[in-house]
Amino acid sequence: MNAYFIPYDPRNHYTTLVSDYLEKHRINILNKGITSKYKTILRSVFEVPLRHVKVIHVNWIETCAQDRTLKYRFLGWAVLRWVDLMKIYGAKIVWTVHNKTSHNYSGDVENTHIFYEKMLRRTDMVMVHCKETEDSIVEEYGYPRDKILNVPHGAYEEECVTPKRWQLSEIVDHNKFTIVTFGNIVAYKNIPLLIRAYKELNDKSLQLIIAGSSKNEDLLKEIDEAIVGTDIIFDKRFIPDEEMDSLFSVCDCVILPYEKESMYNSGVAVMAFSKGLPVIVSEFGAIKEISNRSFVYAYDFENSEENVVELKKQILKVKDIWLNNREYYSEIKEEAYNYAHHEINWDNICRTISNKYLEIQG
Repeated sequence: MNAYFIPYDPRNHYTTLVSDYLEKHRINILNKGITSKYKTILRSVFEVPLRHVKVIHVNWIETCAQDRTLKYRFLGWAVLRWVDLMKIYGAKIVWTVHNKTSHNYSGDVENTHIFYEKMLRRTDMVMVHCKETEDSIVEEYGYPRDKILNVPHGAYEEECVTPKRWQLSEIVDHNKFTIVTFGNIVAYKNIPLLIRAYKELNDKSLQLIIAGSSKNEDLLKEIDEAIVGTDIIFDKRFIPDEEMDSLFSVCDCVILPYEKESMYNSGVAVMAFSKGLPVIVSEFGAIKEISNRSFVYAYDFENSEENVVELKKQILKVKDIWLNNREYYSEIKEEAYNYAHHEINWDNICRTISNKYLEIQG
């Protein structure tokens, strides 16, 4: 079966893993290797009817309607017209709903909600990665539950690259409990709030690493100013795959104090599990479903002040286990790794997805 899986981004392991494993289950992803979303859409206008593409599977499409500005109102309208054309060609539309709203939303979600309503009416199957997403789509938008496929977010795999040492590994103090937050640095990840919590703890047995790039210069400036006079290690680069194993090897725990307004899932948390690391994370969506696992230290909050308070409690709790019970801490790390590689592997997940592609063809 010919299909599109949009977007395809070699820097986004989610899109590459799903595309690769769908192809192992007899789904030919025609846009594989085309990194531009605009080129993919333009190509689809000609290729979908000529090559009898059966499924168009889209991800993060809500970003085209992230606020009410003229730009995003037009983009939302244009995307819906493209979807209409794909349906005229006979393709089935599958939409993976990853988030409640775009992570870049401005606080005014009216345009996003309108887009969700219109897009869902055109969607033949919705794919989600947690029960909270499923319930929200059914309750808020009246989407039929029997047209929703709920599968876990799959694990990240070892990259076939020549490993390199993380550039800043030499300045890490291996005698300290080292926590890391990594990935694209954006506002909803609350990095300044994490820095505040770390500074308030003022614990000499702790060490914080922030690793990741950002297009938000104001946010980078805020972080730079906040870490002055601290021992926080800040690597502003996009961390290449070759250095990821080295980075994780010097860390004891991943910390993700995210806002909850737009969140259902976290690929960063899944990557941490895949590397055998426990995670301190705010409680949302998919995290709620595994919060009873030994490697998940989830916490809830109502505002920024509570986030700081609860964050500090969790850091001290996990550090205490690491400090006083290394054998149990090793078991926690092993359980995280086994969960990722045995319970949520992409091979089984994509077998289910490919079967649903066939099913919605009728």
